[in-house]
Amino acid sequence: MKKYGSKLPVLTLICLVFLTGCVSQSDYDALVAERDALVTERDELAGEVEKLNGDIAELQAYSKELLEEKDTLSTQLTESNAQLADSTATIEELNAEIEELKKKNDKPSSEVTETAETVVETAGNTISEAAGSLLNTAGSLIDTASSIAGSLLGQSGN
Repeated sequence: MKKYGSKLPVLTLICLVFLTGCVSQSDYDALVAERDALVTERDELAGEVEKLNGDIAELQAYSKELLEEKDTLSTQLTESNAQLADSTATIEELNAEIEELKKKNDKPSSEVTETAETVVETAGNTISEAAGSLLNTAGSLIDTASSIAGSLLGQSGN
């Protein structure tokens, strides 16, 4: 017994190492399945990130287009406002001319009447043109705003 007595603790330790170092097949299979599921999930998330990055690029390009269109419409609106200011100044000048002609003649002659009619017609045409231009610009702005709102609503639904 003495011969095996000193080796018994060493043999017991070796047996314990072998026994505790083993994992059951079911535990191993569960870990492999979990790892495979995590790899699949990681790949799906990477695909989503790639799609979202593409969406961001598209939205940035669309935003740039909208800003350019806004700048164009702002320029048109500024030009229309300038045209309206010019038309208003022309009307004021023509009204002053009518008043001056009235002062020269107590009774308007046919020339004064024709001039007045021409002034009124010119003023009406000028105002109509300016108003039409402003309405077109306003319509474009409304269409753009509607388009932006529709796009944003469509994007938020995705």
